[in-house]
Amino acid sequence: MSLDGIIRLIDRLKSDFGDEFIITLAPVATAMVHGLRHLSGFDYRALETARGSKISWYNVQFYNGWGQCCMRASTIPSYIKAGRRRGSL
Repeated sequence: MSLDGIIRLIDRLKSDFGDEFIITLAPVATAMVHGLRHLSGFDYRALETARGSKISWYNVQFYNGWGQCCMRASTIPSYIKAGRRRGSL
């Protein structure tokens, strides 16, 4: 999906169901670190800037080669920083 497409979807969901409607996303782990390959088709940092206030949380998927428990220790701070940007951690 494109960035414009996910923004349109989020806006439409909030318009149809109201601001109390909870929106979550489940990206693969590599989508949360700038510059790493992932499946989503858009930049999550750009989405967070554009519509982060409308997204309740990200349920990041660490499996099947897209991020795993035994990843390099140097990579883990990047995931933590991505979560802290909005003050959620």
